[in-house]
Amino acid sequence: MRKRALYTAQDERGLSILRRVLNGTNWTFAQHVPLRLAFDRELDDLSVAERRRYAEGSFPFVLYPGEGVGHEPVLAIELFPDVVTERAATEAIVTARFCHQAELPLLRLRTHALKPLEQASLFEWVVSRIVTWGQEGEQRMRDAEQRMRDALDEQPDLPREAIEDVVGDFDPHFWFDIEHPFPGLAIIAKRLRSRFGIRVVPHHFGYEDAGDGAPYELDFPRADGGSERTLIGEYVTRTVHAVVRQRVGENARALAECEGSARFATAHLIAPPERANEVLDAAYAANHPGDLWGVALARLEVFDFTWPTGVMPSEVVRDIALYHAMAATERWAEAHLPVLAANSGAVQP
Repeated sequence: MRKRALYTAQDERGLSILRRVLNGTNWTFAQHVPLRLAFDRELDDLSVAERRRYAEGSFPFVLYPGEGVGHEPVLAIELFPDVVTERAATEAIVTARFCHQAELPLLRLRTHALKPLEQASLFEWVVSRIVTWGQEGEQRMRDAEQRMRDALDEQPDLPREAIEDVVGDFDPHFWFDIEHPFPGLAIIAKRLRSRFGIRVVPHHFGYEDAGDGAPYELDFPRADGGSERTLIGEYVTRTVHAVVRQRVGENARALAECEGSARFATAHLIAPPERANEVLDAAYAANHPGDLWGVALARLEVFDFTWPTGVMPSEVVRDIALYHAMAATERWAEAHLPVLAANSGAVQP
């Protein structure tokens, strides 16, 4: 039996992040969980290779809700090296099929996904949202239902269209998403303001700037995206367009246009083992900073994975594309704008 090293550098980073996220919660995780313990699987319909993988394979980490290990897992996590062997790719395809059939969300990461953007990595943000919704979700649902009932009781004759608007106003998933943005957004927005006097217009990530005395403004007039299918896989995509303007009234002059992109691989199509690294590079962004997440490899089917409430691919790409647009703006500002002197409105020479 081929044994996997118990602790790799990626494992250590993942372990540190999970401990930090789960500290103070009643959620837990287990390490090196055998596939056969993560979910039950009938063996009769499995091939020899699949039986071997089921018997010998394991997940580096499995996340469990408040009840703890022994209950239904919420998320399986796999960590991939930068170079993936043919055998590892074949095993990944089998594991993906098992997770799909068991409706167990599978998060597959490469090294860059564990590195922080500002103060938090994408891995940390996604896991923290899953855990937070797991702790708050039921109460949020009950509160929203009661508020909807109260609002409808006060207006019993509302037409159907208006009732749908009321329901939308109290959608707990919408408000949870708004209240838990990627934390790097507010950090970089504050830095743009303090270093270059660029006010970021109010957005969903909770950072408010009245703009008093700011000579420049950053707006996001357009975002493109949707679903993308390629020969390699299926993605949720997003591109955010940003414009830097001088704040000189309604006809403020545009100084620069920047953009940031992200795509989240939600499924992969045919992936022969001999193309393993080509497929993984495309999915996990070896060379493209916007391609930040990958979910699964598949060989014969397209696997649409179930995701835990609290994190959806569309939410991930929205925030990460916005972050990259702001980071591109910062790089432009470093090349073209003076840096404000600390604690004053003066400009450093």
